[in-house]
Amino acid sequence: MMNTIINFWDYLESPILNSAEENAKKADNVFCLGSTLMVTPASSLVEMGRKPIRLVICNRQGTQYDEHCSRPDENGDACGSRIHGDIDKLMKAVMRRR
Repeated sequence: MMNTIINFWDYLESPILNSAEENAKKADNVFCLGSTLMVTPASSLVEMGRKPIRLVICNRQGTQYDEHCSRPDENGDACGSRIHGDIDKLMKAVMRRR
């Protein structure tokens, strides 16, 4: 698990982006917290994980990947979850269950 913040107009140095891509390709679950997923090239990282990509998005605003969360995999299960809400509340609930 890695924590990264990318702001609009931030420059991503090649070693940082390369490392992010390498880690993204290993992911079987992708959590996007508080992002509209509009900042490139970071937004493309969510699609690099192992197939089927399990995507969990928690953000108050919609994203271009929202539909992916409800898309069925080969077993008919949803490929993720879309949470329109507060990240702090979500993560407190997650940490209580660990």
